[in-house]
Amino acid sequence: MITKQELMRAAGEKQIDPTVLERDYALGWVLWGVSNDAVLSKRLVFKGGTSLKKCWFEDYRFSEDLDFTAKERINEAELKDSLDALADRVSEASGLLIDKGKTIIKETRDFEKQESYKATIYFVGPRGDNRSPLRVKFDISHYERIVLPTVKAKIIHPYSDAKDCECEVTTYCIEEIIAEKLRALLQRSRARDYYDIWYVLKNKGDAIRRAHVVDAFKKKAEYKNVPFEDVDALIGDDKYDAIKPSWETQLSHQLIYTPKFELIRNEFNELVKALFGPSVPDLEKKILHPERYLANPKLLSNREKIIRAGKSATLIKLVYDNAVRLVEPYSFRYRNGKEHFYGYNISGGSSPPGIRSFEVVRIQSVELTDNRYVPRYPPEF
Repeated sequence: MITKQELMRAAGEKQIDPTVLERDYALGWVLWGVSNDAVLSKRLVFKGGTSLKKCWFEDYRFSEDLDFTAKERINEAELKDSLDALADRVSEASGLLIDKGKTIIKETRDFEKQESYKATIYFVGPRGDNRSPLRVKFDISHYERIVLPTVKAKIIHPYSDAKDCECEVTTYCIEEIIAEKLRALLQRSRARDYYDIWYVLKNKGDAIRRAHVVDAFKKKAEYKNVPFEDVDALIGDDKYDAIKPSWETQLSHQLIYTPKFELIRNEFNELVKALFGPSVPDLEKKILHPERYLANPKLLSNREKIIRAGKSATLIKLVYDNAVRLVEPYSFRYRNGKEHFYGYNISGGSSPPGIRSFEVVRIQSVELTDNRYVPRYPPEF
């Protein structure tokens, strides 16, 4: 076990409560215990915000609980036996004092009233506070569909005994974690779900397969019989109003700096709308000969420039039928298996100013300008 001095020094450097860091330290060792248990390692798949912290991003927010989906059913007796064995094994290997006599296991019902287990183990860590032992909570769900392939990930354990704590656990891929966070946001309004979605899409968006996120989200929502009509269900005012009161209390102790909820709201909305925007599967369904369309980098680049200009209400210079036009972007539409761009043609070409339709495959080039416009109609990007 690391020393109290190491813990306090790290807490000071990170400007975080020592108990938060002590629990993070214990989480690494408990996950080591899970990976070394024949039942838990085989049947449980790690997920949630703690998975983001302990498997994917070292610089992520701190977390408190261990969330798992059981890919094979586990009963209460098996869980108790495994947690007792875990307590002995982790105590011996790490020096943490886990009192298995205080372990609590409850069969309960999850948000959808389906069977799940909640378990709590208590430990004394580097601070040596025997009077107020900290706890690690397990939340194990049986009623969850795993859509994407799981992965084996090494545990992130940034402490001096990292070599002794080396292990791998079976975990959701990043796309599945975000998909499940989005589905949860449909059903409830929790600050941590909102923050996790915002943070990953903003800071790690280039590393994720967006189409996989959307597909997994829709399948998870269908599996839970949760209706999803459009993206407004995730970004509407009701979500904002429900989350705002608990934003600071749920997140401030887990972050060095808690962003102001009001400041990230618009960014969250734009990131989620972009996630659910036109994608390759959408184009494949609507366009004849999609393989030719999607294999044309210039065409896709033109399309992305139009979307970017429409979102920022910026004029574009568009070359179409060898004529240079100044256009306000508004939307894409599909007719007879062909995609058309609709914009307000200000100047250029042989037609007078007005709304015009341009077949996307015939657009020769698109250039962004520095000129803004006041939309005549709501842009649909």
